[in-house]
Amino acid sequence: MDSVPGSGFSVDELKANLHEWRKFPIDTVHFSEVFKENLLNKLSEKINIEEMTDGLVIHSDNFHGINLISEKFKKQIDSIHIDPPYNTNSSGFLYKNMYKHSSWLSMMENRISSSIELLKNQGSYQCHIDENEYENLATLFDNIGIADAGTVVWDKRNPMNNGRGIANQHEYIIWRSNYSFPFKKSSYRIILMLEKAAQIIKKEGGVNDKVRQLFTDWVSGNKDLSGGEKAYKYLDDDGNIYQSVSLRAPEPRKDKNSIKP
Repeated sequence: MDSVPGSGFSVDELKANLHEWRKFPIDTVHFSEVFKENLLNKLSEKINIEEMTDGLVIHSDNFHGINLISEKFKKQIDSIHIDPPYNTNSSGFLYKNMYKHSSWLSMMENRISSSIELLKNQGSYQCHIDENEYENLATLFDNIGIADAGTVVWDKRNPMNNGRGIANQHEYIIWRSNYSFPFKKSSYRIILMLEKAAQIIKKEGGVNDKVRQLFTDWVSGNKDLSGGEKAYKYLDDDGNIYQSVSLRAPEPRKDKNSIKP
């Protein structure tokens, strides 16, 4: 075979650029069982597949996936980061929601307890959640016995209240670890933004529409700022920088509790 069907590459080209394809994922669902078995046997004759593999993708229910790797990866994982269903009636996802608190906690308990067994002694565990189950989930982690390393408060920028009441602006990441370590983050770009705002205000003699536009243009055109930092492109009357937020959902909603303006 001189070329790979449908790829546009010749076999020689693929061989010459093999280093670029070493970590290219291939979905074996398209191969027959006989071919997959022969392929693994051939590879195993020349290399240790487990030593050469630095990642594992498991397509399954999370509880079954945890059980599948529980023996092999016990005390081997550096970090576990999960984003479970929030148990709300407007999550926008396909998960089943609106369990009773006790039923939801039971589902979470067996998955968290099983997955914690995979953590190294110095590993850390992070879990996303909103105000609906935050206290219950934090208590669950306390009862399981993994130490509290703090809670990250996330400003989600686009709170969703479905047109009712005051929207909750924040969600949380519960951080747990039995290992104490320093957690640092550079803030030099934030300082840069504050200094730039002060510089423009001083040059123009105060806050006005021109100053606001100059600052917005500088932020929007600064390639060193992240997307999150660029959101803070506005100046208030006192010269403080801020961002505007939308109360709209980030994706179309079909649930009954969402209303169309």
